[in-house]
Amino acid sequence: MLSRLYECPLRVLRWCVLSIYEKEKCRLMKNAFARKNIKPDVDCISAKNAMECMSKIRQGIADIITVDGADAYRGQRYYQLIPLAAEDYGVDMESNVMYAVAVAKRTDLTSNLWNLRGKTICATAIGDLAGWHVPVDYLSAIKEIYVTSCHINKVAGEYFGPSCVPGSLDYDYNKLKTNPRALCLRCYAKGSDYCSRSHREMFYGSSGAFRCLTEGRGGHVAFVMHTAVISNTDGRNVDQWARPLRAIDFELLCKNGTRKTIEAYKSCHLLRVPARILMTSRTCQPARSPIAVAQIVLPRKFHKLLVKSVRLATATAYITFDSISTP
Repeated sequence: MLSRLYECPLRVLRWCVLSIYEKEKCRLMKNAFARKNIKPDVDCISAKNAMECMSKIRQGIADIITVDGADAYRGQRYYQLIPLAAEDYGVDMESNVMYAVAVAKRTDLTSNLWNLRGKTICATAIGDLAGWHVPVDYLSAIKEIYVTSCHINKVAGEYFGPSCVPGSLDYDYNKLKTNPRALCLRCYAKGSDYCSRSHREMFYGSSGAFRCLTEGRGGHVAFVMHTAVISNTDGRNVDQWARPLRAIDFELLCKNGTRKTIEAYKSCHLLRVPARILMTSRTCQPARSPIAVAQIVLPRKFHKLLVKSVRLATATAYITFDSISTP
């Protein structure tokens, strides 16, 4: 059956990436595919943020991108994209589910989810599901903030103290130009990369927001995915900033005002959220879609080869890929 896949007239699969880190992951996958003669060939297309990537897919310049639930919604509504696959974390029956959590230092006894006014927060990114929409929605639900649909970011930004919420000043997320500059005051990057909604800002994403909590002037609370602390402590991340960090030095903030250990995320979280989603163009003809053809001709074999190639690519690179499962 494998030969049938090679006979399919598949074009190059153009994967849109947002940073040098993602591009390196993409390059490793491309090389792994080539070594095992897995088709289609992979090409890596760069963009400055998810919006630009989705625009490139709509224009036919790129084919796929991996995004969180909030950007997946934007992709479907504004860029004519559709979901193709979901990341599979392979832990248990909820392997397609993540947990949005609030993390604080164990020594910071003053911070809890009921007294965040004026606190410095570290969020994954403006408009991100786990790092922004979920905590802001929670604060609205408990009447800590009162928001209107057009001024959510403005009201939330005025509630928190100086923080780092990457992308807060980007035009795509600040079209009314009302987002407070305070949402970027604790970000790290300088110049044109300042507070960028991409890995050009060092405090972007779950790992970046956790790093923001631990470095420099730091923050009081980080809104991240539940994997952020575990994957960056106790020697699991060899980067210099993460080497001395211990999971025991951080705690989860629970909605009832209490705290729990990092491992207790299933009982102490803000919300269960969908895994990251692989998106492609809705306008692409199914017969011409590379992954669609592969799934139709050889669904299980293709998935196993994809996972295997990812493991081969990362075996010596110390870069973690997430497996991909088809819906």
